[in-house]
Amino acid sequence: MVLGRGFSEPLSNLGRLTSLAPAQASGSLVQTLTALGAQITTKTDDAVTGVVTVQENPNVLLVLVLLIFCVLPGIVSLVIARRTVTFPFSIQLAPEGNGCRASVVGQGAGLRTAQQAVASLPLLPTD
Repeated sequence: MVLGRGFSEPLSNLGRLTSLAPAQASGSLVQTLTALGAQITTKTDDAVTGVVTVQENPNVLLVLVLLIFCVLPGIVSLVIARRTVTFPFSIQLAPEGNGCRASVVGQGAGLRTAQQAVASLPLLPTD
């Protein structure tokens, strides 16, 4: 579970209640996700989808071992192992009460970034 700074309600599989209407939450999420380095692919009033791109570095220990035994395999593994990976995410916004519920799905860094963005949304006040 992920807790946002200063928030008492954790994110769960059911999502997070926010005091914003879906269209407002969508706009706020786009700003937050962009600031976190995500690339937004689709934005509607009830959903935001995108990807987070991560540069994977090679396994240093493996490269060193290969360099010790033979230079060419070490250089080849260094070049091949450095790759860019994209992780998708999707945030669905469903009206609920005086606000909306934000639900997150995704993979790896995309999921973590989307959860962090949703955790920044204001909570629905409780009476």
